[in-house]
Amino acid sequence: MCGIAGLFNSGKSADAELMRRMANCLAHRGPNAKGYYQHETIALAHTRLSIIDLSGGDQPLYSTDKNWVLIANGEIYNHIELREQLVNRGHAFQTHSDCEVILHGFREFGAPFIEQLCGMFAFALYDKNNNELWLGRDRLGIKPLFYTKSANGIAFASECKALFQFMGNKPELSDSGLAQYLQNQCCSGRETAIVGIDKVLPGELIRIDQALKFHSTQYW
Repeated sequence: MCGIAGLFNSGKSADAELMRRMANCLAHRGPNAKGYYQHETIALAHTRLSIIDLSGGDQPLYSTDKNWVLIANGEIYNHIELREQLVNRGHAFQTHSDCEVILHGFREFGAPFIEQLCGMFAFALYDKNNNELWLGRDRLGIKPLFYTKSANGIAFASECKALFQFMGNKPELSDSGLAQYLQNQCCSGRETAIVGIDKVLPGELIRIDQALKFHSTQYW
C-alpha cells in the first residue's frame, strides 16, 4: 500500500519535525520502512510496504545526479517494458523497484511520460534544478492523494489525517462534502469532507512551481 507525504514552502525551510509527524500518521500504510528527503523548502516522506525489490526498493528514489527525487505509492504493471526502453536510452537504474521507471521516464520524456504508465499509482516527483514539484495520480484514482494550501506553502499526503498536522487547527467538516460521502461513500471532483483539503483528480498531473502556482493537466 505505502504512504507518501510532503511539504513545499515558499521562502522558508521545510519543517523536518512536522514532516515526521505527518509520516507517523501514515505508518500503518507502510510498516516495513520509512524514508525522508529534505532540501531547503522541500521535505518528502515515504512509509513502505515492501512488495517488489524487498531489499533494495526503499524510497525516496534518486536520479544518479541527485537532482530528481521520487516518492510513490502503487504498482506500475508495465515497469519491465518501460525499464528496458529507458536502459536502451542510456539510463542507469539503481534498484529493481517498479516505481523507479517514473523517475527516469520523466527525465527522458518529461510530463507526457505519465501516459505510458500502466498501473495504480500516486506519486510526488521533485525537480531540484527547477525547484518544482509534480503530483500525479492514476487514471481511475485507485491510489489516493490529497493536498492543502496555506499562505506559505502546500502539504500533500495519502490520507487527510496526515494533513491535519500541517493545518494546525481542528478540522472543519464540509457540509456538502460530508453529505456526498455519507450518500456515495466518496466525494466528487476535488472536494473532500474536510474544509481546506482537496484531492488530485484521477488522471491528473499537477506541476507546482517555486511560486507555489498550480499548473494542472488532465492527461486522461
